[in-house]
Amino acid sequence: MPRRDSTRGYRQGVRFPYPRVAAALLTVPALLLSVVVPLSAATAEVTVSETYLRPADGVFKLEGHGWGHGRGLNQWGAQGAARSGVTYDRIVETYYPGTTMSTLPDAPIRALLEYDDEVDVSVRNVAGLAALDLAAGTRYALSGAPARWRITVDASGLHLEHFTNSTWYRWTAPDGKTAWSGPLQFEGPTPLRVLFADGTARDYRGTVRGVRTSSTALQTINVLGLEDYLRGVVPRESPAFFHPEALKAQSVAARSYSAYKRAHVAAAAQADICSTTQCQVYGGMRLVSASGTTTELESASTNAAIDATAGQVRMYDGGVIFAEFSASNGGFSTAHAVFPYLAARADPWDSLESPHHYWTAQVTAPEIEAKYPSVGRLARIRVITRDGNGEWGGRVRRVVLEGTSSSGAATSVESTGGGIYSANPWAGGSDTGIRGSWWHFRSTTYDAGIISQDPVPMLVRPPGVATYPASVVVENRGGLDWPVADVHLALALPPGGEDRLSKGSTRPGSYLRNITEPDSTVVRPGHRAEFRLSFDATAVAAGTYQTAYRLRIGNGALFGPNVAFSVVITDPTLTASPGSVTGEPAVGEAAPPVAPDGTVIVSRTGSTPLTVKIRNTGNVAWPVGGAVKLGAAGPRGRTSASAGPAWPHSSRAALLSGVEGVDGATKAEPGQVGIFRFAVHGNELAAGTTTEVFEPLYEGFRWITGAPVTLRVVRVDAAIPRLAELAEPVPTAVAMTNQPGSTTTLLVRARNLGRDPWPVGGDALVTAPAGRASPLRAPSWAGPDRVSTLRANLSRPAVTAVHPGEVGEWLLPLSAARVRAGDYPESFQLGAGSERYGPTIATRVSVRDAVFTATVVRVVSSALVVPRTGAGNAYIDLRNTGTVSWPVAGAVRLGVPSGRTSASRHASWLAPTRPTAVTGNLSRPGATDVRPGETARLTFRLAGNNRAPGSYAETFGVLWEGWRWLSAAPRVAFTIR
Repeated sequence: MPRRDSTRGYRQGVRFPYPRVAAALLTVPALLLSVVVPLSAATAEVTVSETYLRPADGVFKLEGHGWGHGRGLNQWGAQGAARSGVTYDRIVETYYPGTTMSTLPDAPIRALLEYDDEVDVSVRNVAGLAALDLAAGTRYALSGAPARWRITVDASGLHLEHFTNSTWYRWTAPDGKTAWSGPLQFEGPTPLRVLFADGTARDYRGTVRGVRTSSTALQTINVLGLEDYLRGVVPRESPAFFHPEALKAQSVAARSYSAYKRAHVAAAAQADICSTTQCQVYGGMRLVSASGTTTELESASTNAAIDATAGQVRMYDGGVIFAEFSASNGGFSTAHAVFPYLAARADPWDSLESPHHYWTAQVTAPEIEAKYPSVGRLARIRVITRDGNGEWGGRVRRVVLEGTSSSGAATSVESTGGGIYSANPWAGGSDTGIRGSWWHFRSTTYDAGIISQDPVPMLVRPPGVATYPASVVVENRGGLDWPVADVHLALALPPGGEDRLSKGSTRPGSYLRNITEPDSTVVRPGHRAEFRLSFDATAVAAGTYQTAYRLRIGNGALFGPNVAFSVVITDPTLTASPGSVTGEPAVGEAAPPVAPDGTVIVSRTGSTPLTVKIRNTGNVAWPVGGAVKLGAAGPRGRTSASAGPAWPHSSRAALLSGVEGVDGATKAEPGQVGIFRFAVHGNELAAGTTTEVFEPLYEGFRWITGAPVTLRVVRVDAAIPRLAELAEPVPTAVAMTNQPGSTTTLLVRARNLGRDPWPVGGDALVTAPAGRASPLRAPSWAGPDRVSTLRANLSRPAVTAVHPGEVGEWLLPLSAARVRAGDYPESFQLGAGSERYGPTIATRVSVRDAVFTATVVRVVSSALVVPRTGAGNAYIDLRNTGTVSWPVAGAVRLGVPSGRTSASRHASWLAPTRPTAVTGNLSRPGATDVRPGETARLTFRLAGNNRAPGSYAETFGVLWEGWRWLSAAPRVAFTIR
């Protein structure tokens, strides 16, 4: 039997068809993975020794797994896998290991309709209906308007009859035939409605033919394309409400199974496949009851799955596979003796959704005796072999029934696990029938199985999440009821001891509810119940605790498996990372109340609202509106100068008021951004700048580290038009030398603390004392006391005025060129017209004499030869031993002392007494100056000027043109020829 033992398909919710299951789940999420070595054959057996005596009441109580033979695709397992995110191709690959996906073109398949009674093939008449003699290839149009047509059979062959005026009449074909050897086929507009003897009818796609099997019987066969055929199969095998990926997997399995059957049918066979659970259930397109009620048998969801996988089949060794499937394998598939891809493997997907994963049932001794009368009065059942796969040793292979005959003689009858099943098979609903051969006789003791348990997250000691209610769902797998008033979870070791993770309770796991029968006062065998464990780390040290619990009724013995937990408890981590500080938008061109650099502008008589955002990087949630506050820091806990009446305290600016992006949040979880809202106040303090530092703290525990918020609070005075403070200090001492071009420029940066904005390039000046001529006045000064105008708004460079609270910048140039050495105290102030305001800008300039000296490093060789009528090249290398940098190609030049005209003058000379300027820096080639310690080269030409041949020499000096001569006096010797 290809797929299941049941003879019923999925109908009207009566019960689910027996899907099929096999392969282990190979590559699934880690939580689901379970792979075992498959058995080599479906007939593998392991010897066991289990003896079950006849109970006093004659009722054997069983528990079991699965429904169906368990080979191939597990329909409920596919549903569990799909709902866990596994795609259909992975599902079929898993249940048919070693196979590959391929695509077949659509082709006809012949389905035997076993619903018919083998007496005739009757169809409803429709316009265009025709009959085809398949033996001769003759097609007959069936004219007239009878209510129906049928094919009948007798010793002479097949006949066509029509139902007219409540009477059946044999039809004579236009060629005179009244009997055919057949087969005969009805065809015409699809669907064709086939009428059955019980008054029901079904609509079928394709054609319907009658095939003679004897002189008194015929078969009804529906011939249609494989894809259309699947539309009548898939919704009969898997409920239409299944996940789309599960329905796709079913479509591939059903298509593969159908193609295999079609490819392996006997040559003389008239049908490829049957329509019941002996093959796979095929219902056609539509069902019409005897009363006329219409039920659509195709479904949009299954049709979509068929279309999405059109033509897809699984292949093995070059052929389509025998893709058996069953409803539920109970957690372990069954191997096939022939096909290696139908393997025995653990299936963790089955337990996710299947209502047949675990079941309870019963069978009575009289039921077994009726099934096996030769056993007489049944005394005991001995299980002697199982297949070795799964709980209790797997599915039952062989059993021996022992009893006594009516004469008192001992009897022994061998049977199978399926034989016990057939003594009381499950018929659906809530009956007590057996669902397959994977069963086990239950004892009359307490026992349980774990269905699920919540993972326990890391617990954080106060103020973290120190408690967690973990749910545990268990199933009663014993033979006795559990009273809900007294059943609980207790510590496994020591048994029933005080649980330190539950405040020392001896009943840490309380009964919560009966999932199977909510209103029941007991948890019956096979029913599931939920328990609640309340873990509490409040008084427990940090660490990892391995703990386990078992079920207990009252103060009785513990029973069932260990429900084990690994509970990690950690100390609280109160940390944060800095976020943003924002305020209300600026009005017009005024400065924004809160700048990106943390500058907050506040009127000395008003306040400025702020929003501070800080990210929680610890492991403790921060309660909104509770203990987490923004406190004054630097040092922590100080009284803030900016405190206001809405602050919780003068050292506490605000409570945590919300969570970014989460409306109505009650806490800022780790990773989320908390929001603090408060205002800084001027408190009528003097205009100026104050640094404020804030940090979050968990009141009563400790400060939350890592996120200090530093604000520069600038108090401005709207009652004073012009008021300023230095934003940065100006150097109080400056050193300069008095060589030509000696200048320095000081940056003056001041903050506007008054009412009026300062226009850039306008009347906001840096001024010198009126009436005093500064010896350090630079050429760029606008006047004796007008140093420079405001050049930029540093706070907002694109804005053309410095508004209250912002910083402006001036350049303060000073020149020491030719100034006598000495100390010069200078003072400046901001001003506008004759008005002076802001602090005095005082600096002392020390002017030193510049040292203009050098040493000769190299002079042109004394063997230099100069033609009488030509010229020769010469160079002098000098090391700068002074304090002044020499410009290249500038004012530092080679000169003839005393201003005389040299006899060696060449036309290339700069002047009659100036051969050349510094031509290069040998220490830094390409540089534009020669710094102290570096070597300069001066290259020039010497002319013969028709002088007599002989030895000559020239002595030159070096001078800074317009300033002074350098001390070195190099001498150049040469020969004229």
